[in-house]
Amino acid sequence: MILKKLNASIVTYWISCIVVFLMLSPTEFVLTDFQDMNSVINSFSLFSYVIFLGVFLYAYPVGIVAELILRKIPAGKSSFKFIIYIFFAIVVAVLFMFSLLGLSFFSIVVACLFFVIEELLFNRISLKQYKTIMVVSYIIFVMTLF
Repeated sequence: MILKKLNASIVTYWISCIVVFLMLSPTEFVLTDFQDMNSVINSFSLFSYVIFLGVFLYAYPVGIVAELILRKIPAGKSSFKFIIYIFFAIVVAVLFMFSLLGLSFFSIVVACLFFVIEELLFNRISLKQYKTIMVVSYIIFVMTLF
């Protein structure tokens, strides 16, 4: 369970970096000036750092807690798990709204991505596809950290 959550966290991390970055600054990619490209790189570094903290300090522990809570429920785990993820995402978004300058809203986006990746992707693919996704994800994860 813990390894599955860690793998889902890593995939969620790099997909969230791309999604949030595209949502916040879609026009930055058409800029060609070198100075403007530095601002794109700096803003991506900021987004990826905040998302890293959000995924590994929020989504990963919430996923483990949700799994522990839902062990006793025989049916409908997915819907209850989604409710737990969204509930904690809304709590985080409200608590940290002012200290993260509104970026805490994206905890809801990250929670939805974490749920989709964990439930739909990892539960419905073959072992070979899973291993391929994880190899690519670990490579991308290491590249984004440096």
